[in-house]
Amino acid sequence: MLALLMILSVLPVSAAADAPKSGTCGENLTWTLSDDGVLTISGTGAMTDYGPNSEGYDVLTPWDAYINDVKSIVIGSGVTSIGSRAFAGCGITSIVIPDSVKTIGKSAFADCTGVTSADLGKGVTAIGKGAFAGCSFTEITIPDSVKTIDDEAFMNCRALVSITLPKGLTAVKSGMFSYCKALKSVVVPAGVKVIDRGAFFGCTALESVYLPSALEKIEPFAFFGDNGLPAFKDVYFAGTETQWKAVSVGSNNDPLKAAAIHYGVSAYPFTDVDTAGRHMPFADAILWAADEGITTGYGNGIFKPDLDCTRAQVVTFLWRAAGEP
Repeated sequence: MLALLMILSVLPVSAAADAPKSGTCGENLTWTLSDDGVLTISGTGAMTDYGPNSEGYDVLTPWDAYINDVKSIVIGSGVTSIGSRAFAGCGITSIVIPDSVKTIGKSAFADCTGVTSADLGKGVTAIGKGAFAGCSFTEITIPDSVKTIDDEAFMNCRALVSITLPKGLTAVKSGMFSYCKALKSVVVPAGVKVIDRGAFFGCTALESVYLPSALEKIEPFAFFGDNGLPAFKDVYFAGTETQWKAVSVGSNNDPLKAAAIHYGVSAYPFTDVDTAGRHMPFADAILWAADEGITTGYGNGIFKPDLDCTRAQVVTFLWRAAGEP
């Protein structure tokens, strides 16, 4: 009898140990965590928001106890939003978001320091505050569907080298790329009128930035270099010199004053030049040559950077560089 009781007392503990790691994470969403560390979000609709709530309590994710076991995340095609702090601190290496997702919540992937690549899909319209802060990707493509990106969204992404912001953006928010210390090139879209305070604070490697003619105001510290000035070389402004002088530039933006200002250049003119990858070492030289009228490429935004130059082309470049004597 004693032996039987001992066996029965062990069974619930054993059953609990083998219980599946799963539950709900939204009104119509479920989550499961496999033994090999794959966290899968399934169902339809929005995820629950986690982190501090309106009453000041910190709401933990249902997989918080297993956070160190999460190696990758699979988000189902029916999910419409990523909850605030949903995956913050997870030990994942890549992010893939389906086209069904419309919003990415506050700090959703914050401090996922192992993340080296991110695919945001084509349906995202809003990215919350600090959503990708601390991630380690070298580049990220933000779809043109995105209309708003909140403060500090990419703060402290220290491996990020270049960024092209989506066309529908109207403001670069405060601290959006602050302390992205490897960032070298930024393209600000045509609709942006304001670059907020500290947007690129501490981006000490920043060499070139493309600014739209619609720009009206650059807030204080937007391009402040923290401990020293950024390695600013060129500012490419889509408008005229008169329009540039009309832009209100706040205090502590000295790198803008030290850089060479090029007028009438709205963005990188050649779509086949990989400015963030293998063509990066000479991308600025190509742009300089185009800006000076030395080369015009092959038309329709094509430069063909991998082709050999003919003698005739080289002579033409030299002739133009010499003022076409």
